[in-house]
Amino acid sequence: MERIRSVYISGQITGLPKEEYTYNFEQAEFILTLVGFKAVSPLKIKPLFKTWFWYMVSDIAVLCFCDCIYFLDNWESSRGAKIERKVAEFLRKKIIQL
Repeated sequence: MERIRSVYISGQITGLPKEEYTYNFEQAEFILTLVGFKAVSPLKIKPLFKTWFWYMVSDIAVLCFCDCIYFLDNWESSRGAKIERKVAEFLRKKIIQL
């Protein structure tokens, strides 16, 4: 039996209302969990300092330890998600599509 694979969720946060980005990430987390993944949401990662830079450092550190990555539909509108995409490609992470 294959182990449950961890999947990092990437998408736009900055520039969206909190209710909207929270909904987007919670929906993705729910669906990914439903199909058998251990979903990892950046909304649950707490950085050392609350600045965009430290959020990105924390998120990328967690991404490094995930098996796969899933991109929300709006990822291309996010500077951070574009960086996460480059890191995922560099690390040869599998991209999950639903």
